[in-house]
Amino acid sequence: MKNMNKLIFASTLLVVLISLLGCSEKEESTIKDRASTVNTTLSVTENTTEETVNLPSNGDHELLIDPSKFRGFNLQSKILVGDWVNDDADEWAFIFMAKEGFNFARIPMEVQALYSDENYTNWNNDALLEIDRIIALGQKYGIHILLDLHTLPGIRPSELPDSDSNFNSEQRLAIWKDIFEVLSLRYKDIPSTDLSYNLINEPYQMDNEEYFAAIGQVRDVIRKVDKTKLLFIDPNHWTDQTLNDLADLGDPYLVASPHFYQPFLVTHYKAEWVAGADTFPTPEYPSVDFNGYLYGDTHPTLKQPMTIKGQFSKGSTLKIRLNDISNYVDLSINTDKESLYHNPFQTNDDPSIWKVINFNEEWQIYQNKYDRDIKMVLTEDANEITIQLLSGDWLTISAITIENPNWKESLKVTATSFDWGEMTPNLSVTELGTLDFDASSRVINKAYLYEHYFKQWVDFKKTTTIPVVACEFGVYNKTDHDTSLKVLEDDLSLFKENNIGFALWNFSGAFGIFDSGRDDVEYENYNGHLLDRAMLELLKKY
Repeated sequence: MKNMNKLIFASTLLVVLISLLGCSEKEESTIKDRASTVNTTLSVTENTTEETVNLPSNGDHELLIDPSKFRGFNLQSKILVGDWVNDDADEWAFIFMAKEGFNFARIPMEVQALYSDENYTNWNNDALLEIDRIIALGQKYGIHILLDLHTLPGIRPSELPDSDSNFNSEQRLAIWKDIFEVLSLRYKDIPSTDLSYNLINEPYQMDNEEYFAAIGQVRDVIRKVDKTKLLFIDPNHWTDQTLNDLADLGDPYLVASPHFYQPFLVTHYKAEWVAGADTFPTPEYPSVDFNGYLYGDTHPTLKQPMTIKGQFSKGSTLKIRLNDISNYVDLSINTDKESLYHNPFQTNDDPSIWKVINFNEEWQIYQNKYDRDIKMVLTEDANEITIQLLSGDWLTISAITIENPNWKESLKVTATSFDWGEMTPNLSVTELGTLDFDASSRVINKAYLYEHYFKQWVDFKKTTTIPVVACEFGVYNKTDHDTSLKVLEDDLSLFKENNIGFALWNFSGAFGIFDSGRDDVEYENYNGHLLDRAMLELLKKY
């Protein structure tokens, strides 16, 4: 172990000296003044863990210029991110990853941590030493390191940008370019098989043309020094958009790096940083994409009934939560045997029935919040329930509950979205009172995830030949463990089937395999940490 540390120390020092001698005067000045503000020798602290790892030899160790073979995690360092993270970028984590067959670690870096002053002019020596240490650990244990610039001034995950964005501000663009000038000069002789750069994490609400122009400038700063490091490019708008113009940059060493957190109502249930997440419905997966809009004949191209098929016994109760009602609607609810409910709602009558009265100035109509249940009891057995607006504008349904005396539990279906122009689903119910996903419409399952989120990236790969790596995915710990594993398995199988690499967010923490804080997991003790063995084995399967 000590000999290995000496070898790393000596070889890296030689690399740094050679790079200094081979630079232009301007680059040499930059290295001395910026990149070499501290001792540039990479070193690894002595491993205090007794466990040893049998690493593959150089001949059969697949280190991994093919990004589609990346399998790993986001590792977080308090020095590079902040005190709120679990600080898992330690040697034990690298030993664990190598032992379990993983080969990729994305390392988030906050801009505030990289500099020692509020003006972003002086680099933080501790941050540079921490990056040195992490790269050395990656080389020691065969883990490819992706340095991820996680924030810039004015842009952070879960916050809206201010008006002076990073992509149209020369001052902020200069900071962005400075970061990668320093990193690329400092690490220019670290092999591209060992290190790569993620230029910015989750950009959002920016003009695509400005974004690509800025990416091009940052890329050019790196390429003046380093021609072959992989550069990971996050799509715009929290990575929701595709990167169809990425090939126009003409760089053969680019990687598209979308994030996959779908279905969002499941992956971010009760996430404290997401507005409204505390009101998300109890997560289910598979589930139905229940859009709550029901339309009347004011919108003839959208008008259609919602049907629920099944075996509904006499005495069953149907409860429907009506939310918003626009202008006038004539609501009718029937089974194939009887009429259950019929009521015209006029929003400018009887103010006592409305929770909130709202007059729409643009349309000169009332659009009020009802927010009440209507309840019906079946007096005959039935095989189909129909909910429709005979006439009028529109209303929204937030939940439907059915109780059947022959079922062990009631069935509740909650609206997952309220998107104008989308239809309510048609549902089918099994004899046991559960949703029959094969016979229902708008089902959220693996096929849905592929069609709505993965297919665009499969097509992108075919069109551009640019590889794709999912640099973040995962499920927050407030979603039950069984549901979380179902979502993760569909994600992982889609990654494998479509040659997409991945990094789970995160290694240790609320989304991760260690110390995740779930109350429905039987954890194993591992080196003083709590391991979610089931999630680990699922990841290893793919």
